[in-house]
Amino acid sequence: MTRVRVDMMIHIQRLEAEIDSAKQEYLRQIDQLKCRIAAVESEAAKARRRLQDNIDQLSTNVDAKVRAIQTEIQRIERRAAEEVRRLERQIADVRGNVDRKIIALEGEIQGVRQEVALTTSRISALEGQIPALKDQVSDLKDKVSRLEAKVSNLQTQLTRLIMLDP
Repeated sequence: MTRVRVDMMIHIQRLEAEIDSAKQEYLRQIDQLKCRIAAVESEAAKARRRLQDNIDQLSTNVDAKVRAIQTEIQRIERRAAEEVRRLERQIADVRGNVDRKIIALEGEIQGVRQEVALTTSRISALEGQIPALKDQVSDLKDKVSRLEAKVSNLQTQLTRLIMLDP
């Protein structure tokens, strides 16, 4: 063989050795990468399990808190309904009391009006009589004024009660 061929063969053998060495290095690096990937996958699986455990625990906690809040809302709603019923009863009682007072005041006003009318007619009759009755007429006028003031006072009270009636 010629020298060139021998050199080429040597060169080819060296290249083959380098290729084998590079191949072995790449295979070693691939094995390392596979180990790293397996470790990362293992850590990811652990992280997924921890995350799922945390989610499950959080869900349990949230569910418990939601139930507690719902229970509290129901308690508040029951209490509010009881309070509304109590207030409605009080309003009905007050309304009944006001209605009774209005009826009583209207009766008193009617009585006072009748009394005023009667007194007014008496005054008219007495004015035409003897001058000596003027003193009695003056007394009756005072009584009428007081009764009119009483009517005014009763009307004011009635107006106030009506304004208080819800």
